[in-house]
Amino acid sequence: MKAKVPRIFKSPDMDLYDGTTDPKHHLSNFKIWMYLADASNATRWKAFPTTLTKAAIKWFDSLPPRLVTSFDGLSRKFLMRFSIQKDKVKHAPSLLGVKQEIGEPLRDYVERFNKVCLEIQNLPTETVIMGLVNGLRECPFSQSIYKRHPTSLSDMQERVEKEICHTERLPPPTPIKNKKGESRSEYCEYHKLYGHSMNDCYNMKNEIEKLVREGRLDRYLMERSDHHGKMKQDEEDRRDPPPRTLERHIHMISRGFAGGGLTKSSRKRHFKEVDLGAKLPTFPNMMIW
Repeated sequence: MKAKVPRIFKSPDMDLYDGTTDPKHHLSNFKIWMYLADASNATRWKAFPTTLTKAAIKWFDSLPPRLVTSFDGLSRKFLMRFSIQKDKVKHAPSLLGVKQEIGEPLRDYVERFNKVCLEIQNLPTETVIMGLVNGLRECPFSQSIYKRHPTSLSDMQERVEKEICHTERLPPPTPIKNKKGESRSEYCEYHKLYGHSMNDCYNMKNEIEKLVREGRLDRYLMERSDHHGKMKQDEEDRRDPPPRTLERHIHMISRGFAGGGLTKSSRKRHFKEVDLGAKLPTFPNMMIW
């Protein structure tokens, strides 16, 4: 084609196709870029080879001159040549082959399962639940699923996320040798040995940073914080119980025997002088002796 490519045209910023993957994906991406650039048929024909590499560009260079004169014709030739790399269509039974491996974290298994689900068109929700449950390895979580089957996909997702949150902790530490002569004043709870404190444990810090980058500690830390706050409040309530309203007592001595003496006659004179029912004021919630 003799048509010129506009000066303002920019080559599409996309991965080069080397002939080892599905050609439909590459061609679709290219068409989207051309649509956004409002490129003409001639521009598309000239720009397409710039997205090829290795075996694909060798194929294009081997085409006889003037064999292909339009972008549509080039597209058909391209798809025909690399059709052997076309992705195989997957169906629902493919899910039955996805199993949780021994030692594989639940999160990793669910991620692999989801990738397979994305490759299957028109997948019923019941099939997704059945496939995910079927692939779980024997463990307390799978037993709880068998006892109470998920009622919906959201129910299954919620239970899986909760289990991941409860089971994801720091991975086992990398074994290290306990050097002779190490101080026994510092102990690392993570490694279960003396020689350094947990605050100075670089392995543990690296593992925590890794989990934070992956976003795997956010929910766990949030739940731990809420739980710790509740425990702290309960502890404070037990240590400092709320003040109780105390019954106040006022003990009053009105002269008494000291004022009247110890003889019988003196005590009689004293009781006559003091009228307990009339002379003393009344106080609420007070006992008067």
